[in-house]
Amino acid sequence: TQYGLKLQMAGTSAGHDRMEITGDRQANSFSLFYYRGSQLIGVDSLARPQDHMAARKRLDAEREARSGREDIIRSGKGE
Repeated sequence: TQYGLKLQMAGTSAGHDRMEITGDRQANSFSLFYYRGSQLIGVDSLARPQDHMAARKRLDAEREARSGREDIIRSGKGE
């Protein structure tokens, strides 16, 4: 918390090709969602803890799904 505002970040914005903004920028309560293609890669939230937690869950689920696909490919079962 700085200047009475809480900034939370998850993932990364590096390499994004699309960004969506939710919330109210005038009220300093908004989130920036960063995407590469259709995949969420990061979020920056200012005074929007609900957005931050939802994005973290989605990022974790997508990371687990990618890891599972990579395990299948390495095992040769995905052919």
